[in-house]
Amino acid sequence: LADYVDVIVHIFDKEYREYYELENLWGDAKRVELE
Repeated sequence: LADYVDVIVHIFDKEYREYYELENLWGDAKRVELE
């Protein structure tokens, strides 16, 4: 987790992302895919 005041970055692998269901918590936030 990185908090930059206006931007919060959550970095999880797929297993933990599904467990914490962040998409449901922040569903209206803009999603940015990184490779």
